Amino acid sequence: MQVKIVQVFPCLVLLVKLVLLSVLLPSATGSYHCSNNATQNSYLWRIEASPPIYLFGTMHVPYKKLWDDVPDNVKSVLSLSEHLCVELRLTDSETSKNLSACRYLPKNETLESVLPGGLYVRVLKYFVRIQNQFPKWLFGNASINGLSRIESDRLFHAMIGNWNRLRPVWLLMLISSLSRENVQERSIPLLDVFLDRAAEGMGKNVEAVEVYKEQCRPFNRLNNTKVFVALRKLLDYLEPLADGPISSTDSDLETYNCGDFKSLVSARPILPLPSSSKLPNLTSEEAGDLESINEFLVSQIVYRRNRRMSKTIMSLLSRQRNETYLFAIGAGHFVGERNVVHMLKKKGYSVNRLSVTETIPGPPLPKNIISLGDPSSQLTILNISSTIPTLPPNRPSHVPPTLSPETIARIIQSVFNNTQSIYTVDSVEVTPTTTSLNSATASTTVATPTSSVTPPTSSSSQTRSLTISDSQRTSDDSAFIPSASSGLRYNIGLVCVTLFFVLLIITSAL
Repeated sequence: MQVKIVQVFPCLVLLVKLVLLSVLLPSATGSYHCSNNATQNSYLWRIEASPPIYLFGTMHVPYKKLWDDVPDNVKSVLSLSEHLCVELRLTDSETSKNLSACRYLPKNETLESVLPGGLYVRVLKYFVRIQNQFPKWLFGNASINGLSRIESDRLFHAMIGNWNRLRPVWLLMLISSLSRENVQERSIPLLDVFLDRAAEGMGKNVEAVEVYKEQCRPFNRLNNTKVFVALRKLLDYLEPLADGPISSTDSDLETYNCGDFKSLVSARPILPLPSSSKLPNLTSEEAGDLESINEFLVSQIVYRRNRRMSKTIMSLLSRQRNETYLFAIGAGHFVGERNVVHMLKKKGYSVNRLSVTETIPGPPLPKNIISLGDPSSQLTILNISSTIPTLPPNRPSHVPPTLSPETIARIIQSVFNNTQSIYTVDSVEVTPTTTSLNSATASTTVATPTSSVTPPTSSSSQTRSLTISDSQRTSDDSAFIPSASSGLRYNIGLVCVTLFFVLLIITSAL
């Protein structure tokens, strides 16, 4: 992957090389073809109107895993449509901020006070174990030294963020997301975000079908006692695994591309839990709790949102318009029971699912479509992995006591604190904070950079929510990088001087 460094002085590159290794790991792209590829259906529907409205069922996965297999007619529709409608505008900083805030417990509450004591200790132990896996996930079989351990720890704490303030259901989702695959692909935009950015870069109007509350609040209404059961069973499943959770993305993509997503959606629970057959020692009472959670979420996250989305589309169809719309929404909303397509047909609209072989005339996508959807893909790579020092074979494979990983971490953290740590990596603004993992078994205090994902938005455009009342929401277009004032230049100079002495000490010690 590639790093975007905006408006910094050249000497800050040294600091970036010390702390930003995580964004440079290459990510493999996937291609999932089927034997019946010539006759399979795409997840593209056309509502017969003048002009037509198109529905594209997406997957919420890194775009590189799917983009090459997106049918040509879908790409043609993206090119010819004047409007792209997505579930949420995750590129909007205000939406991202509200989604993040929605996940947290009420003020003055923490997981330590909410979770049963034994369960809280299990979570702490699991986090420590996964933290120890991060160096291997990041660097493979390469030798792990002090600086690479620091970088692994920095990334781990950036990903878990202020975890002790999460609601239990969001803690469960966080734990299930900490896999090797997700860590290695963390900086690749999801397909939905990629389409959003690409469409905006092509000058199209990008609108949101929903607001953040409609996706977040149903999870917050879950009964915590039942969530505790789900969390225990998830840990029962994950704790024996030597290498952390195994992602099912590849099998999902194969099923998706082979035209059988309906069976996948109907069988998969909303919460990220393994199937009941894989959960050890599952009692009938626990199975009932998990089933009731899933039933509630299906009714709120799937059926209820399907009704709202279909009403939004029907409202659009009732208007006088002369422009083409493309709705890019999770494929699960277009298949299965009570889906959006069925609701539109019940109201008398003609909706046809298109084959991948059906040609839709339209202008070609711009050649720079990848850089529009993923701006970091065209930036210069700083290969900092090669700059991490390694010890000669005849030297011990640890950092000398006077330069332990903790010592170097404190030095780097002091630099962060003195310089406000303002830098941008793949449009993620990183703000160092301090968090603690406190328990009888894990009581280390760590410097924790928490990340707030605030992708860049165009200063000339507004973020609009496509609602029945046609209300609009404006985006926060504030700049992420402050101007280089004299105070900032002073702090940057301090960074350079500090780093010079740090590297001088490291060199002399080795």
